[in-house]
Amino acid sequence: MIITDQVFGHYAFCSYKALLKMNGKTGQISDYEKFQAQKEADFKRRAIRNLVQKYGATDFSGWENKADLVSHVESIIIGFRADFKDMMVEIDALQVSQKNFYSPSPIMVTYKNKIGKQEKLLVTFVTYVLANFLKQPITTAKFYHGEPPRFTKVSLEKYRTKVRSLLSEIRLLSKKEKAPKLQLNDNCSICEFRKECLDEATEKDDLSLLRGMRQKQIQTQNKKGIFTVTQYSYTFRPRRVKTPESITTGRYHALQALAIREQKVFIHQSPEIPSAKTKIYMDIETDPDRDFIYLIGLVAEDENGE
Repeated sequence: MIITDQVFGHYAFCSYKALLKMNGKTGQISDYEKFQAQKEADFKRRAIRNLVQKYGATDFSGWENKADLVSHVESIIIGFRADFKDMMVEIDALQVSQKNFYSPSPIMVTYKNKIGKQEKLLVTFVTYVLANFLKQPITTAKFYHGEPPRFTKVSLEKYRTKVRSLLSEIRLLSKKEKAPKLQLNDNCSICEFRKECLDEATEKDDLSLLRGMRQKQIQTQNKKGIFTVTQYSYTFRPRRVKTPESITTGRYHALQALAIREQKVFIHQSPEIPSAKTKIYMDIETDPDRDFIYLIGLVAEDENGE
């Protein structure tokens, strides 16, 4: 099996989705996924056009040795493909300068304002394949992203060990020597396989059904022999508290599991709503990806009305 940047990207986000994709399965793509794909495609067209206008572009279709091309140009190479052993990647743009020939810089393009860990792992993988293809070290990689579009450099050294580990896991997966465990995550709500995975998790009574429970917390319970919500529900022990102030506001996943098992609503603490003559209600709407507050609504109420 060839490990492409697409396969690696799927695995970095969700190993179980990568397994389904590698087995040729397709799900029902949500409207949000379609919107994301269209937004990404539109942004890439504009971004590539901007990069070409700024740096110029090189057509490498006539070059027999594409690795040799890098030493003869000083511009942006669009859609450069590189392969090494069982890996192949396509790079959105490759910035090459004769002044800095020994460190060509791959550029990944995305509409996202925030570059997450998965994106950084992906660009590190792409750079790893490119460096071996060109037979020269590559010290920097960049993202061209966001609104307004800007460059963000990535520290490759930080993610290289993790990339090698993920590659080993993908190879084992392709040989059917190791199958990833189904675990629901934050991306499930917009994934094309959301129904299939939810049905399977429900049938297994999987711990990942408890939203908000981290992977490390699930692994800790698994080591204790606890794999289902029902099993976990029996671990809850109510605590006696002397004063209301000593009640913690943390989330009790075991209590949540107990509520699911017994189909009851448990009140962890009686809410205390402050009372005042003047009441203020506030609503704030944001775009989390841009750290941008675009609307604030405020209503003040007293004995005279709003």
